This record gives sequence, structure tokens and C-alpha cells, in this order.
Amino acid sequence: MIMIRKILIASMAVAVFFSACKSSSPAAKEEQATKTKALIESKSYVFKAQTAMATGGGARQLRSDYDLRVAPDKLICYLPYMGTSNTAAGYSDGNSLDFTSTDFEYSQVNREKDGWDIVIKPRNVTEPRALQMTVYSNGSATLLALGNNKSNISFNGYIMEDRTKKK
Repeated sequence: MIMIRKILIASMAVAVFFSACKSSSPAAKEEQATKTKALIESKSYVFKAQTAMATGGGARQLRSDYDLRVAPDKLICYLPYMGTSNTAAGYSDGNSLDFTSTDFEYSQVNREKDGWDIVIKPRNVTEPRALQMTVYSNGSATLLALGNNKSNISFNGYIMEDRTKKK
């Protein structure tokens, strides 16, 4: 039993090593850049948050599934919030950025070297006043939630295809 476990662990390590080597090849990078560009141009993707950084605080690894779903006609935000508030009112439950909006402004510009800068301004929610996202061609992204009455918070993560949408 112990020998089987050692073989299984060794084979998993080898598989991880080879997949890491494959993903760094120029062809794999180009394929990822093409997929990322298609997602950004479609304005239909999901930002998956992996790390949160509150203003004045340290970075926290996120253990739950937090995301921002972007579609041409709908924005669904489910992100945590850690920070300070200037008023008693704020986000819907006080501890998260949890809202759905069908009334928002969306703008994007190509970055000079790599990726896109995207600004999303929901019109029918009080917090946040804007979401600023930088997406790189490899799919990695940063998101900054700018608050009206709460301190700003940023997230690191990646974008991917929205697999929940109907085809």
C-alpha cells in the first residue's frame, strides 16, 4: 500500500512537471493570448479572485470561490470585502461586494505593452463606484474596487470563460 502511494505521488509530480514545461512553450503562450483576447473582445468572461489586499492591510489568500461575472448586458459581483467604512451604510451585507447590475458603463483600452485596462461603473449600486481591471494576455488580472464610503480593495486572479452561460 505504501509503495502504491509513493508511485502515485511520483507520477503526479512528473505530470505536474511536464504540464508546467508545456505551458511555458511559445505556442502555449500564443494560444493563451488568443483565448484571452477573444474573451476580452466578447465582453463575456469571469474574473476569479485568488488574493485580496485591503488598503492599509496585508494580502489574504482567498479560500472560497469569489468572482466577478461580466457579460454585455449583466454584471454579477461576488467578492469579499475587508477594510474600513466611513459610514454605517455600504455594501449589501457590510462584508462583501455582492451585487448584480444590468445598468453599467464598460470601457476598455489596449495597454501599450501587454493586455487591457477595463473600467466598469455600475450605475444602480452605491458601492463600489467603479471597478478597474488590468488583464494581461496570459489571463492573469488585477481588479481594484473603488469605494464611495469604504476603503478601496484590490484582488489578484485570472479571467476565464464563463462556463455557466447557456450556449
